[in-house]
Amino acid sequence: MSYKVGLIKPLLFPSCYPDESPIGYLIRIAELNNYGSFKWFIGEHHSKVSSVIHDFYYKILAKYDWTGFRENNNYKQYRELSQNYFVARGHRFCPLCLKDKPYFKMCWQLRVSVVCLKHKIWLHDFCFKCETQNSFSNSKITSCKCGEPYTTLEVSEASEEVIRLQKYSLGIPIEHDLDKSNFLSFAERLDLVMFFTKWFGFRNEAVNLRDMDRARTNISNAAEALFSGKSGFTNFLKRVNESIYENANAPGIFLTKFRCEFYEKFKQDSLEPIRISIEEYINRNWHKPLSRRNINFHAETITQHPWIPFQSACREFDIHKSVLKNAIENHLIRWEKDHKQKGL
Repeated sequence: MSYKVGLIKPLLFPSCYPDESPIGYLIRIAELNNYGSFKWFIGEHHSKVSSVIHDFYYKILAKYDWTGFRENNNYKQYRELSQNYFVARGHRFCPLCLKDKPYFKMCWQLRVSVVCLKHKIWLHDFCFKCETQNSFSNSKITSCKCGEPYTTLEVSEASEEVIRLQKYSLGIPIEHDLDKSNFLSFAERLDLVMFFTKWFGFRNEAVNLRDMDRARTNISNAAEALFSGKSGFTNFLKRVNESIYENANAPGIFLTKFRCEFYEKFKQDSLEPIRISIEEYINRNWHKPLSRRNINFHAETITQHPWIPFQSACREFDIHKSVLKNAIENHLIRWEKDHKQKGL
């Protein structure tokens, strides 16, 4: 920013909690002092400051001792994230946590955050009375602008798979093969989870995780893929494979895009088990030939693939075309006709 922005010290200023959202802290003391907006603390420059520049609020709270803000390692890893990882419009929250201790946790600000790990329930971000989403313009912690209390909202338990995914996202140890990839950076873990949320509905992580209604569904899809065992990952790939991509008439294109994007974005050795599972699925379910042009595949995946082009089958097994065609006509060989080329 080209101008200097400071905080106006209020009459009442309890210290920031160690895991509190910086914007949430300002909202909390705004409510305590009966101010209409947390931007009151920014004074004359309030109209120039976006409420979603999280890094700005981390920096500004650290400048003032009266906030009680201490930039520990936990805060540091959040500061290093770009805005793309955060919910842009308001806070998600756990009704039971707000009842116990009314403040917004910074981990709830992540797009991938959908559950409260303390109570193992889904987070909320919506008032069902006035049908509005929680926004940063709301100067209250425990209730909506309309006055409806957040602490009385109905709660529901999250699945074990979603809870494990939440822990993995935050770097909390879990008993799972993916735990080996916990040396990935915070951003890399979030990228991995967000990647698996975009294959149903909108192909955009920001849209699919914008609000809890959509995030709940799409995070559940990611949890099925990553934390439901081999059967869950297989079912996820099956659904991707059967999806119709944009204007394409045939399924399968989506799986190709999924595979290509994954191999392009995630080259870490620790994610090798996921690549192996993808190729195992392709060997079992992809009824089209593979070639050496699939440079990202393991050599065994290509050589062991059961579907090969007609001409290649004739050459490899030294069979005349007429003999192979006769075997096909007598249903002695499984075959499928590709829209672009003849293949087995």
